[in-house]
Amino acid sequence: MAQIINNLIATWYEEQSFEEIVNFVENQSTNDKNVDDITFTIIAAAYANLGRSDCAQKYYELAIQMNVNAFEAKNNLAVILMEKGDTEQAEKLFLEVIEFNPKRVDSLVNTGNLYYNSQSYSKAEKYYSQALKIDHKIQNLLYQLGMSKAAQGHFEDAIKSLQEIYREE
Repeated sequence: MAQIINNLIATWYEEQSFEEIVNFVENQSTNDKNVDDITFTIIAAAYANLGRSDCAQKYYELAIQMNVNAFEAKNNLAVILMEKGDTEQAEKLFLEVIEFNPKRVDSLVNTGNLYYNSQSYSKAEKYYSQALKIDHKIQNLLYQLGMSKAAQGHFEDAIKSLQEIYREE
């Protein structure tokens, strides 16, 4: 039965049938006996896509409880926590994900955003630069990097970063 539920939820997610997932979860007993951490992560993502971050947070936390190496769940939970203002816990989760996979661009960018929003501009610059080394075509990342340099008073470097935007186009 567990495999059937896991496959059904995965199929709905691929089809972007988020409402189907949520309706199923809310009408069935989904617990750690009949789903795995990947399925909990998918359920959480469905809730997140529907703007229900509290429910998403609950299922990301269940995925992490089930598997401490559920890095997709950790990254996505960190985004929710960052949006809620729990920057300390978000930072901890982002750094765990980056430690496991230093080339995970979305975690690098999200960590940069967390630091930028906390006015830790040199840290933001570090993570934006790491992300750009991996994927230099990330939309708006050169802008974010330039702005973090400008916020530190490094105006010439900021201008260079911002000029790169036009070279990329």
